[in-house]
Amino acid sequence: MDASFLTNSALDFLPLGAKILPKRIYLNTTQQVIRNKVLILHVDPKLKPHWSEKESIPVFIPNLYKSVVGDVLAFFEDPLTKQQYPALVKVNNSFIFNFDPKETIDFLTAEKYVRKHKPLQSKLPFHYHKIPFRFYVGKVQSKLYSLRKKEALFPSWPFEYSVEFIRALFSYCTSQLQKNKATEIWPKHKKIAFCLTHDVDTGQGLKRVKPFADLEAKHDFSTTWFFVGKYYPHNHTFLQQLVDQGNEIGCHGYNHDGKLAYLPPHKIKERLNACLPFIQRYNITGFRTPSMISSETLSNILPSYFSYESSYADTELVSPDANNRGSCTLFPYYKNNFLQIPHTLPMDSTLLFLGYTPQQILSAWIEKLELIKRIGGLALLDTHTEPHFSGQPKMIPIYKQFLDVLESQKKEMWMPTVGELANHWKKKFN
Repeated sequence: MDASFLTNSALDFLPLGAKILPKRIYLNTTQQVIRNKVLILHVDPKLKPHWSEKESIPVFIPNLYKSVVGDVLAFFEDPLTKQQYPALVKVNNSFIFNFDPKETIDFLTAEKYVRKHKPLQSKLPFHYHKIPFRFYVGKVQSKLYSLRKKEALFPSWPFEYSVEFIRALFSYCTSQLQKNKATEIWPKHKKIAFCLTHDVDTGQGLKRVKPFADLEAKHDFSTTWFFVGKYYPHNHTFLQQLVDQGNEIGCHGYNHDGKLAYLPPHKIKERLNACLPFIQRYNITGFRTPSMISSETLSNILPSYFSYESSYADTELVSPDANNRGSCTLFPYYKNNFLQIPHTLPMDSTLLFLGYTPQQILSAWIEKLELIKRIGGLALLDTHTEPHFSGQPKMIPIYKQFLDVLESQKKEMWMPTVGELANHWKKKFN
């Protein structure tokens, strides 16, 4: 058993707010039996998270080891062979993990399980916005992918909380060994954090910003607006008004052509450098990649320009360069020491592509919000002001209704801009 688990990796993994790692928690790595596979995690009923109705959940496990003999508190099951493997064993007064919780969480949040491919947008010799009826092409693609999704166990959508499930398992062990006074995660004794964000992809989307900003101002909500750096003329008078009203400006890439992430490093830097006047004018600290298209190359460059990124979802059914993806968590996390703020409510674009009606979209947002409230995580909504997304006449009333729901629950929520949340997280959990 690896005693270093007690001092290094576990300290970063501890349930949020815990400061002291109890003794008698060990990691067993004697003999590997499973590598890179989706397994079903089953837990003893007394270990089930208080917010979960289920005692089992599919999880992608990078490494699983042969168990020692003891009282099995949790086990993995192969969904195909039905063979079972102990995951957590209690021996006398010690808990022994047969998988590394921190390694697994880092693996999931970094989306290392995802099979990525170079997206079509990056291969085109022209901007993909020139494709006729591109919205309907997206709808057909999403429908086809959603049919495939029915055959996939992991990650689930629109609810995926495997990271929180594993964290709860570890938390049970710590609670049995010592009494820890939980530290509040969010300021002002709030149960959850909620961030409103918008992506403005085109000039048409820019023309529809004001109706959304006016609705949010009536509720005194602060919003983070991700504008493209070099694609359409910026109305700086209007953008400054947004900032003066307490909103945040973020960068949504160079020109939203879907090519940025897959360019050579020097080309990526050229595009970001071209956005510097815009970035510096509004003291921009946050980035969101267009169309969720990401790459390790881009990820390695972004920290030189920004202090956080908000490009990834906790779970996403379809994106241009990967399907069935997500960070699997409802909390901010670090990827290569760079802070990630995930969006955790289904995007308007995804739901519209899948054929959801406006009323069904409202229901989906409310349902996910209720789950996040039970867990106490981050609720972040990413909507688009484009005329084929939330900027269409049928969607604006739905967005207004959702803001009314938020207003009715405002006492339970801390509602910062994403930049404010990022600053809080760095101070509290860095």
